[in-house]
Amino acid sequence: MKRPVPIAPQTVERDEFPQSNLVIVNDQSAQAGQSSPKETGIDDTPLAREIADLTRRRAALAAEQLPLPPSTRIFTVANQKGGVGKTTTTVNLAAALARAGARVLVIDLDPQGNASTALGVEHRSETPSVYDAVINDESMADVMQKSPEFEALYCIPATIHLAGAEIELVSMVAREQRLRTSLRRFLDESAEPFHYVFIDCPPSLGLLTINAFVAANEVLIPIQCEYYALEGLSQLLNNISLIERHLNPSLTVSTILLTMYDSLRMCGSTFPIRC
Repeated sequence: MKRPVPIAPQTVERDEFPQSNLVIVNDQSAQAGQSSPKETGIDDTPLAREIADLTRRRAALAAEQLPLPPSTRIFTVANQKGGVGKTTTTVNLAAALARAGARVLVIDLDPQGNASTALGVEHRSETPSVYDAVINDESMADVMQKSPEFEALYCIPATIHLAGAEIELVSMVAREQRLRTSLRRFLDESAEPFHYVFIDCPPSLGLLTINAFVAANEVLIPIQCEYYALEGLSQLLNNISLIERHLNPSLTVSTILLTMYDSLRMCGSTFPIRC
C-alpha cells in the first residue's frame, strides 16, 4: 500500500491578489479592530465632502460682520401655494438676523400661527394678537411679545380669531391699509428702531395678504423647486403689480427664494439624474 506523498506548502505573493479587494489598516486601527478612514476612502464619500463643505461655509459666515440697514426693511413673505416654506423661511431668516445683531420683528399674519409657535411666543385664543392691532386698532406695542430664542427677536402673534378677519375687513374703511397704518405708527413711536420686519402671510391672496403687501416695501417669494410651483407664480406677480400700481407704489419683488432643493430630479428623463 502506497503512502500519501506530502505536498509542500506554497507561498502566495501579495501581488496575486487584486488590489481592489485589499483593505490596509495601520497598527493602531488593527489593534482596535477598526480600519483607518483615510485608507479605506471614507473621507472621500459624497456625504463627507458635503459635511466638510458646510463646515467651511459656516466658519466663513461666522467670521462675516452683518451690515445693518440705515432704515427699516419690511418684507412680506408670500405665496398663495401652501407648503412651500413661507413660515420656515420667515422664522429662520429672522432668527439668523437677530443672532447677527439686528433687531427683528416678525408679524404672524397666518391664522394657523405656526410662526408664533416656532418663535416660542404665546398665541392661545385669549392672547392679544395681530387681530387686535388690525381690527380693533390696538397698538402693536401692546400685543408684541419678545421671543425667548434671541434677545433682539420679537413677534406679534396670530390667534384663531384671525381666521374671521377676512370677513370683518370687508366692511371696514380703508380695509387694505389697516396693517400699514398700525405698523407705521408703531415703528414711528418705537424708542429703539427695528432693522427688519418680516410679515408671514397665509397661503391665499385674500385681504390679509393684500394688507401685508400694502404694509411692506419688499416681497420675498419662496418657491418650491418643482415645475408645478411655477404655475401660480404668474398670478401672484400680477396681483403684486396691481397693488404696486394702485395701493403701494414702493412695493418691489426683491427676492425669489428657491426652497426644498433636491439635486436628484427628473430632468426630462425616465431615470433620475443629477441636474
